[in-house]
Amino acid sequence: SSDNNNGKNSFVNPSIIPSYFFCPLTETIMKDPVITPDGTTFERVAILRWLILQPCNPVTGISLSHADLVVDHLVRTSIDKARK
Repeated sequence: SSDNNNGKNSFVNPSIIPSYFFCPLTETIMKDPVITPDGTTFERVAILRWLILQPCNPVTGISLSHADLVVDHLVRTSIDKARK
């Protein structure tokens, strides 16, 4: 039947969520997105944990420091709007 959602209670169809909402490290929708100088966006806590072990961007391999991270206002605003 059309009511059957395979037991999933998700209120949003995952296929309509933009991929840039997801952190490449956690694969979950970001709450506090930060962007690197080379343009990769991560969940702040996830990238800070990564940088303790390896001082590079895990996606591009480019050298990276916690001081290089800035809030990704564009992604944050998009996610906040989608949540409302």
